[in-house]
Amino acid sequence: MTHQSHHMIKEIREEPQAAAYVLKDEHVKELAEALSSSDRVFFFGCGSSYNMALYGARVAEVLEVGVEAYALPSSEFTYFLGKLRRGDLAVAISRSGETSETLKAAMGALKAGAKLFSITNEPASPLARASHAYVLMGGGREESVVMTKTFVAGSLSILRALKMCAGGDVGRELPSRLWELIETHEPLLKDFSREFAEARLAVNLGHSYTHPMALEASIKVMEAALIPAITYHMMEFRHGPKALVEPGVYVLALLVEDPHYELHRDLLEEVSSLGAKVVLITNGEGLGDVVVKIGVKDPLEAAVLTITPVHLLAYYSALRKGLDPDRPRHLSKVVKVRGLN
Repeated sequence: MTHQSHHMIKEIREEPQAAAYVLKDEHVKELAEALSSSDRVFFFGCGSSYNMALYGARVAEVLEVGVEAYALPSSEFTYFLGKLRRGDLAVAISRSGETSETLKAAMGALKAGAKLFSITNEPASPLARASHAYVLMGGGREESVVMTKTFVAGSLSILRALKMCAGGDVGRELPSRLWELIETHEPLLKDFSREFAEARLAVNLGHSYTHPMALEASIKVMEAALIPAITYHMMEFRHGPKALVEPGVYVLALLVEDPHYELHRDLLEEVSSLGAKVVLITNGEGLGDVVVKIGVKDPLEAAVLTITPVHLLAYYSALRKGLDPDRPRHLSKVVKVRGLN
């Protein structure tokens, strides 16, 4: 199979189309209404879907939409079911709508009296059928095991719903900005993958609402390119993990402009001086061995777009190592756990 025929690269390039779908999806308004009418919301999912949940809870906090927001892995949410109250909103996130842990948690939430809303890419799935309503991840079917366009679309659906709760919406230009990001930086990231594929360790750093994207970046480089990876909050990295920095370590910094931006840039200069290579993905200014500039000022929207360059870097690094990015070893699109089905 040539690299042009891999599903993963096609689906990365379809991320702008998926974003455009979200901006037209009327079901997102239903999620906004459900959020507005709830006192508490619990976002939950597994793997990449859990990272979407973390992003959603953080956005709800930043926008102060009047709802207490929590994010838990589906397997951990089951321990919390006894704390649910009638009228709570449970938002289950699963691309397949069949993930064992998420289905079990969703059924438990319904039994406890919560309203169940799902974000999925499969409208006929058990999760969608059990939900009071659902939002599709958009952009059509995703064939690769590695989530790319559905992750972007799912994250934007949550962001758009929460912005609607706050009386706003996502910028109409976002799909075109995402297309420009891919068009401009794909050649650069393809070339840089020659050395990144040999990384001993990828350190993915984020802050506030980019931290969930940094967690997702670690999943992407591990599953697609088999590169060991860790994730930390920017300022926390100095408190112990910095000891790992040496030549052969690559730091991927996912930054959006905020009051601490200069402190974050100082940290990147420090790790660079210790021998690490720095990949800076930002809507601001800064230096790095590779700098990817995102043309979106809104920090919550820019945060979602920080993951797309990592998708490209992980994809081309996988090719450099002779791996199949569509079918990472030991993984499958649907995770079913014996004893939970």
